Amino acid sequence: PVVCAGGHCGKAARTLSTSEPDLARVKYCLGRLALIKGSIAYAQVLFEEASEHLRGQSYAESEQGRCHEGLADVQVKLGNANQAVQEYQEACQCFRAARDLRGEANATRKLATIRQDAGMAGEAKELYSEARSLYESAHDADGVKLCDDSVGFQA
Repeated sequence: PVVCAGGHCGKAARTLSTSEPDLARVKYCLGRLALIKGSIAYAQVLFEEASEHLRGQSYAESEQGRCHEGLADVQVKLGNANQAVQEYQEACQCFRAARDLRGEANATRKLATIRQDAGMAGEAKELYSEARSLYESAHDADGVKLCDDSVGFQA
């Protein structure tokens, strides 16, 4: 079964709300599904539309971070590492503003993976270490294990 990251799909679908934040959540979840199904261009459109629904919503930093993370994941699939890095960095800023440790950790870990794939082992190790600390602060043992299991990383 496919589960939406963040668990927003069920809530938004149950309420059938047309509020901007709920529309953003639905489009974000559809974007995740499109990405899983390989519809990369459609996923990008959905993540961009979700982000637009959140513009001006001062309380939506975490959701905006997820949109940036989704756009970064699209860029990774397209092989555009530089654009992916920019989107992951934007995601980190949003998650940090929202004090969303798990979101920031996920985006930081994905940045580390890009750096590792680019042969930048030192920077990758620093980013994995940062992500690991964030996961520890969020009491996320699975996230800590993901960092520990990363190639070339040793706690």
